[in-house]
Formats: sequence, C-alpha cells, structure tokens
Amino acid sequence: MFLTPEERKTQVAERIAALDGRDDNHEELIKAWVEYGACIRMEHSDTHPELVRAHFNLATTYLRHKYIPQALAHFKAAEAVNEANTDAPDAAVFRCRILEGMGICETRLAHYAVANALLLRAEMLCLQKAAESPGSPHSSNSGGGKGGGGGTAGGADEEEGGDTAVASVLVALSELHSAQAHYEEAVDCLLRAWEIKEVELRLIPKA
Repeated sequence: MFLTPEERKTQVAERIAALDGRDDNHEELIKAWVEYGACIRMEHSDTHPELVRAHFNLATTYLRHKYIPQALAHFKAAEAVNEANTDAPDAAVFRCRILEGMGICETRLAHYAVANALLLRAEMLCLQKAAESPGSPHSSNSGGGKGGGGGTAGGADEEEGGDTAVASVLVALSELHSAQAHYEEAVDCLLRAWEIKEVELRLIPKA
C-alpha cells in the first residue's frame, strides 16, 4: 500500500511515541527518528524547521546512551537548520537547548574551553528568555530574584523554557566544573539550580 511522506511520518511518530522512554529500545528509536527526518525531507526540504526537532531528539537519544560524537554531530545539524529558520516559533527555545547539548558533549569529550563557551552562551540566552516570562524570578516584572551565572539536554524535552532551562544549563555547568576538579564552582552551580527549582515549586498552584 502506497503511503505519502505525510502519512508515513504519522505512522513513524506513533512508533516513536511507543518507543520513547524505553531504554532497551534505543536502537529502534534512533532508526525511527532517522526515518522521521527522511519523511520531512521528502515532504518539505533539507532545511524545514521540523528537522530541528528530529536532529535534536536523535542527539539526546545518542547522548543518553553515551554515544557522544554521534550526539554532537546531530546537535550541530540541529543548530544549522535552526539558524536557517530563526523566525520559527520555537527557534529561541531550541537555540538554548542545542547549545546546552553541545556543551555537555564537549565536556564529555574533555574539550573544556569549548564546552565553557557554549554553556555560557546557553545560560545567557536562557536568562534572557526567562526574563521575558511573567512570574519568573528572573523576570523584569516579577519583583526580584537572583540572576544566574554560568548549564540537561539529556532528555528530549525541547519545549522547556524560562527558569527550567536556566536550571538545566546550571546543572550542565556543574558537570563541566566537576570534570575539571573545580568543585566549589560545581557546587555553586548546583545550589543555584536548586534555588530556581525551589522557586518554581512554590509558584505551582496547590490543588
């Protein structure tokens, strides 16, 4: 039975949903995301914004299973497509998370200077986005709160933004500092991430 690229993509998306979160099936999940990306290319083009999501999820799947060079390659591919679609609604969110993911990969490859530059850029962008979110402790409209300092893209939750993304980058920065035996800085980043999460928990309405 002939399927159009759009119909095939829908089928693959259902397969991805069934496989996601099952650590015993990461090879099948990788194959599914590769097929999903191929459907996007056939239906649209090599620079369609949906490819950002495909590359990002391939990267985070590889990263979860410690295939670091492969993860880094897909983060870079996601960045290239994202830069070609700067007007896309989620381009800014992806930009932060892609930089964070690249920083984590470079940390694990012991490219510490490169990782530091990437994570600091990610933190700056995440702080800017958080400042635009009403009610955020980093928001100019929120009445205060601490600003962050220096960065998990291990998951595929690319929808995250605001303070959650800032905390995630701080955790990545903590890993970078710890890898270099800069334990005081590592603890400082974790404490700041914890403070952000505590504020978020207090802001969640009680049932």
